[in-house]
Amino acid sequence: MHRYYRYFAIVLALAPVVFLAVLAGCTADTELGGATLNNALPDTRITGTPPVLRQADFVVDFNWTGSDPDGRIKGYQWKMTSIGDDGISVYDTLTIDPATGDTLNPWHFTTASDTTFIVTADSAGFLPDADLALGDQRFYQTHTIFVRSVDDKNAVDPTPAFLTFTSTTLAPTILLTTPPGYTGYTDFRTAPPTARFGWTGSDPDFELGSPARVRYLFKEAKLPDGSYVKTGYIFRLNMEYLVSFADSAWSNWITYYPDEEDRIINLENLAKETPAGDRIYYMFVIQAQDTAGAKNMDKTYGRNVHHFRVSDGAKPSLRVRETYLGEASGANIYNTRRYDIAQGQPLEFSWIGDASSYGGEVAAYRYGWDVLDVNNDDDPGWALAWGKSAQHLRSEERTFSTGQHTFIVECRDNSNLKSRFTFVLSVVPVPDPSAQRPLLLVDDVPDQQSNLWPNETGTQRLDNDSYRDAFWNEVLALSGGVAGFNEIADVIDAESDKSWGYREIVDYRTIIWATKKATNTHLTILFDYSDGTTDFVWLTPYQQNVGNVFMCGSGVLSNFHQRSFLGGTAVPWEFPIIYNTADDLDPDCGTNGSAIGFGVRRDLDDNEIMVGPERYPYTTAGISIVDAMSPQLMWGCRRGSRDRRRNCVGSKAVIVDPDFKTQYLDIGAMADTMFMNLAMDFRDYTTEFPLVTTNYDFGGEDEFFDVNVSSRTTLVTLQTIEDGSRAIMPMFRNYARYDWILDKHIAAGHDWYPDFDPEVACGDRAMNISTGRTVVDNVPIGILSFMTAGTKPGGKADIYWGFDPYRFNREEMTEAIRWVLGTYYGLPVRP
Repeated sequence: MHRYYRYFAIVLALAPVVFLAVLAGCTADTELGGATLNNALPDTRITGTPPVLRQADFVVDFNWTGSDPDGRIKGYQWKMTSIGDDGISVYDTLTIDPATGDTLNPWHFTTASDTTFIVTADSAGFLPDADLALGDQRFYQTHTIFVRSVDDKNAVDPTPAFLTFTSTTLAPTILLTTPPGYTGYTDFRTAPPTARFGWTGSDPDFELGSPARVRYLFKEAKLPDGSYVKTGYIFRLNMEYLVSFADSAWSNWITYYPDEEDRIINLENLAKETPAGDRIYYMFVIQAQDTAGAKNMDKTYGRNVHHFRVSDGAKPSLRVRETYLGEASGANIYNTRRYDIAQGQPLEFSWIGDASSYGGEVAAYRYGWDVLDVNNDDDPGWALAWGKSAQHLRSEERTFSTGQHTFIVECRDNSNLKSRFTFVLSVVPVPDPSAQRPLLLVDDVPDQQSNLWPNETGTQRLDNDSYRDAFWNEVLALSGGVAGFNEIADVIDAESDKSWGYREIVDYRTIIWATKKATNTHLTILFDYSDGTTDFVWLTPYQQNVGNVFMCGSGVLSNFHQRSFLGGTAVPWEFPIIYNTADDLDPDCGTNGSAIGFGVRRDLDDNEIMVGPERYPYTTAGISIVDAMSPQLMWGCRRGSRDRRRNCVGSKAVIVDPDFKTQYLDIGAMADTMFMNLAMDFRDYTTEFPLVTTNYDFGGEDEFFDVNVSSRTTLVTLQTIEDGSRAIMPMFRNYARYDWILDKHIAAGHDWYPDFDPEVACGDRAMNISTGRTVVDNVPIGILSFMTAGTKPGGKADIYWGFDPYRFNREEMTEAIRWVLGTYYGLPVRP
């Protein structure tokens, strides 16, 4: 039979357990011819023992066997006794006390011949460990096991087999872990009037790994003269007196429970002072005992001995998060935050409190809007009475169109100590359109420290920042520009000024947001998703309720996505970015990493929500797909420098979309094709037929929209507006450099072109094999978006150009921008 089916726990009292070796009598047997025969008595031997009897474990295995000359063994009787260091005495062998007749240690019957016992080892001072540190010394106890056989005639062995051994064990350890802020201190702590103490222990030489029982000592920390111990130094000097394991104030032994929440003691209504006004100092001590009875003898200040006094100064820590405003935390009733919000901006707060650091427990929460008297429980502003349900940990979504509003949340612990957060929210007023200025230019390109553009001779003459500034000044402030536009007052350089926001832009009917794909911190005003949290994009309420946004720049919508973090390393998004998909694949892309899809998140009700459709490019711009000409990373961890090289796919020109031209443009309103500015792109015009291998610096990060030219096989549904028409309309389409070179050769009748493998020169994901042109040929690179046109004054579409307009032919691009501002948006034109 397997040993664990015969597992006996011997719980021994501190008094010696003894037995009486009962002699078995002889019985007559008359079965053989009527002659009377005496029954032969059985014999017993112990055959298996612990390896080292003098230093055995407290879990011990024994084997025994018996023999019967004239019959068979029916079973065995065993008993175990604890003996002193002086060995076995006569008294240790008694089963019946001769003086009282009480049973001292009865025999136990078993049919097994091998059994595992758990025995005590509860005596300190094991001599072989005398030279070890106190915490490493084992506890011990000497025991004797007796076994006798029982034959089929119920006769027992008159000389039981016996064996003496010493069990040993290490004492368990115990640590006060609640409150967590108490551990390791050197002077007294403070606790609330209702304090909580919890513990965690371990027992390394027992298979469960934890103590069996604990007890605690709670009392006032007083010296013999009745004075309170007020410092850690004095406490430690008097430790032996203050913490005595023989103190009658110790609690009874209680079970050490596996769950942490069951290992907590609440001390309620603790007094701060005596009737005479003296501060009271307390002590709380924990001790553990293991299965073998060994007790930890540790008395360590700040570890399993706590010294404290009561104070109502501690407050629960309250952490509050609003989906768009961010997170704040504090531990008092004076926490106040002030925010500007947009009209219609959704507000949804969630919070959690924690009082464990000082031995308290959060008991309840409440919150309210525009509460007039926080001390009045009946104030109509409170949304809920005090409680601790799931509804008490979050607010319902609210929006406001005007005014100033306050949101208040309170947390109360089990000592009635409170923390409070007050959020003062001011709805930014929107002026009447007649009172608004016509145009704001936001220069959101980090170019102040950029290199200069080289010219044909190799000298640097085109300063990036000043060249761009001069371009916009010429387009907007000179004759033919926007009347009322001031090149100083109506320009925000986001690289220098980071203090502006929604309050500054509502004063304008139209915003030109000139930007560039970048990771600079000033761009975080646009970000709407980062590591599972959302920042409010106040461009959305502006576009819905106030005016139009004309956003242009290389990689313009990539600014709305912070870099993802895989393994703690910032990694870029893979292109195409497809918003209406739940793909959330993070392939192993080596040390560089990549992020493929937005995937899903869970809301406060634990519902699963696709993240992509919540993003600004999808919700406000109406764009379902964003891709780049030559992205750093492409679908499947492919490096852009190899797979879609800018020498081939970089933007060479933009072409007016035919449908847009038919619906919106008068004859001659703008050029059908606008090429790169020759002052920048001089290399391609030094010979009649440029080489694809010639370095090309432009258009690699230009974006195109709502076209999936990759092999990414995910279902895409392009967006529509209320009347069922497409949410976006192409305004410009891309003319890639390779396609321009190809067309020049075709026009010249060069049927030999190309005389090289385009997939090798341009990248194996740059070419459309069936057409012989690039995959980015004719893709929409500038669009009109109608997503918010129906709700804003004027009803006009917002415009997104995924390229830098200043890089193109200056006169032609000026004409196109002025059409947007004057003809389409109706801004006044400067004479």
